[in-house]
Amino acid sequence: MKKRIPYIALVIMLFILACSNDFLDENKEEIDLYTLNVPLYIEQTADFIEVSITLPELKNKSLHVFQYPKMIHFDSFDYQTDETGLLKMKIKADNSFYLPVSDTPYNGGNIVLNVKDVGYMAINLFFVNLGNPNLVFDEATFTWGFNREEKNFSISNTNDNSYLVYKIEEYPDWITITSENAIDGEGYAILPGGTTSSDYHMHVNTHGLAPGEYSGKISIVSNDKAHPLSQIEVKVRVSDSKNMYAIEGTVKDCEFDKDRNILYIATAQPDKILVYDTDNDMKVNNYTIAGNIRCLTLSENGQCLLVGQDKQLSVINLSDFSEKRIPLDIDVADVADGANGFYYISSYKGNNLNGDFYSYEISTGTMTLSHYSTDFVEGDRIVKVKGKPYLFTTRSAVTPGKIYCIDISEGEPKLLFYRLEDTHNKLWFAENRLFTRLGDLYTFTNEELSDKTRLDNLPKNSNQITNYRLFLGFDVNAQTKSIWGSGYFDIQQVGPKPLVFGEYKIIEWDLNTLEMKRDIEPSYYDTTYDGKTNEYATLPHYIFTTSRGEKMYLVKNIYTKEGFEIKEHNNWLIEVTDLKN
Repeated sequence: MKKRIPYIALVIMLFILACSNDFLDENKEEIDLYTLNVPLYIEQTADFIEVSITLPELKNKSLHVFQYPKMIHFDSFDYQTDETGLLKMKIKADNSFYLPVSDTPYNGGNIVLNVKDVGYMAINLFFVNLGNPNLVFDEATFTWGFNREEKNFSISNTNDNSYLVYKIEEYPDWITITSENAIDGEGYAILPGGTTSSDYHMHVNTHGLAPGEYSGKISIVSNDKAHPLSQIEVKVRVSDSKNMYAIEGTVKDCEFDKDRNILYIATAQPDKILVYDTDNDMKVNNYTIAGNIRCLTLSENGQCLLVGQDKQLSVINLSDFSEKRIPLDIDVADVADGANGFYYISSYKGNNLNGDFYSYEISTGTMTLSHYSTDFVEGDRIVKVKGKPYLFTTRSAVTPGKIYCIDISEGEPKLLFYRLEDTHNKLWFAENRLFTRLGDLYTFTNEELSDKTRLDNLPKNSNQITNYRLFLGFDVNAQTKSIWGSGYFDIQQVGPKPLVFGEYKIIEWDLNTLEMKRDIEPSYYDTTYDGKTNEYATLPHYIFTTSRGEKMYLVKNIYTKEGFEIKEHNNWLIEVTDLKN
């Protein structure tokens, strides 16, 4: 099905060649006649063109051309209207008179028709000279993958002494086209030559369409004699909802056990731990846990979950999901398993406030605060180097930002070094590489960590990105030798509510060379939010790949864009992506 914009009175000339003919002289007899309220517009041409006009009062009528202006020529003087009153004639206006280029029609008099069984009827004739316009548009193809961002195109007339008359005649029904400055009323637009253009905005809505690839054309008819029909190709991809799984509540944190391909998700309202077996058709078990959950960490041996809460740390044995609660005097911001008889905990003090750093000895239940000294460390977020006695922490509320590297080989934390780097309060560590939210990458090649380590920067996905990037998640897959990152691209500021000029992307880089291998657009989610069922854009907060790198799991939330600001809504889901294709 295709949309059609209703026509207005102005008629576009379609230039169809016809053979010449002999002509009669103009009949100058004075008669009584009735003037039809339907104008006819024609241009001066060397060849006959077919023009059409609808006369609703004259359906299925035979008629004869009785009088006409002397500069008008017909290929025949006898015509027939159809059942709608449509009259088609082949006609031309010679160049025996001067007609300047203008968008104002020139009154050329009347064509008088002798209609059988009715009498004499007159059609008002207008001459137009719109010059020789040239229609151009800035792009000929538009493709929407899973991204539904607005796309724009402009129509211009590059010939100065001319007027372009055009109409966007039809387009796929999954596209909406709007414009603020196009003079298109209910149909045609008139565009003078020069620097002016008509700007259009396109939105797609594939709600209700089956998964797959769709394509179509935006057809533009005009008085561009060389190209009376111009077309813009449009394509869209619709995601498969079978690969999406709704999550009840608000996602607080996630962990993925790559050895077992198990996904753990902590939620609030309800306060639960969701356990997804990704190797068994996403079979899920859920467990209720008391207390406000702030963070979730998988122990180094994969046997326990550490759940940070307000005034409590819960240790969940994953063999039977039994729970051990450790009362604390702090609200837990983050926690790490040292695999050395200690847990390392940071405190939550509120937004824009740095938390304190603690070590908790499991056997004695002793909690020790890191004091201001040569070994003082702080940080809201903690990551453990798997298989090695090192932690990294970072802070968010103090400028400049810092990355602390901590030795925990003897249990009590000892500061190895720190670097002044803006991390935006988030770190990831995998395969001897430390990642920050800004795309900085530290590669540790020696057995012992050092502040002399190499600093790289993940390549940008486009040379058009002129501002910041802000990553929301990273995953490293040793099997496929890939780094995966998801986040904002091309933002003007780094903050809780960045101004986003580019798109959200999921990028794959080569683990060794850091060359970009591919990018994936986050798909839309067909769901109901606030009583409105629609396709909503999604923002991947967490990204994980299976041990063999065959599938990707994205834990996402829906959002809407207000100007350049992002507004998230509480409607979470998991999307499963097949990476083999």
